This record gives sequence, structure tokens and C-alpha cells, in this order.
Amino acid sequence: MISFSGGMVGVIFGLSIAYGIAEMADIPTIVSFYSIILSFGVAVTVGVVFGIAPAKRAASQDPITSLRYE
Repeated sequence: MISFSGGMVGVIFGLSIAYGIAEMADIPTIVSFYSIILSFGVAVTVGVVFGIAPAKRAASQDPITSLRYE
């Protein structure tokens, strides 16, 4: 959920910046649907991969051994 919401915030922020540049600087900006899907997909993929890897490693450890060293 965190990577999903972060991806949504990033897409909204990026579209806002592109719209602001187009309006203030009179520079045409083109934001394609493909670039939105790609950036959102990368954000979610990075969040899921780097969230699952530590959780999987922690789940494979013995809880008693882990708590002993804390």
C-alpha cells in the first residue's frame, strides 16, 4: 500500500509540475499514458521487491535466536 500510494502521489506531482511548466513558461509538455504507467509500475515494483526481501529473510530466522541478540 505504501508503494502504491507513493506511486500515485508521484504521478499526481509529476503531472502537476508538467502542467505548471506548460502554463508558466509557455513550453509545451507531453506526458504520455505509457510514461505514467511505466513510472507507476517502477515505483510499485521497487516497493514490493524491497519490502518482500527483508520480510522473507526475517521470516526464515528463528524468533528466539533473533530476540536473544536484541
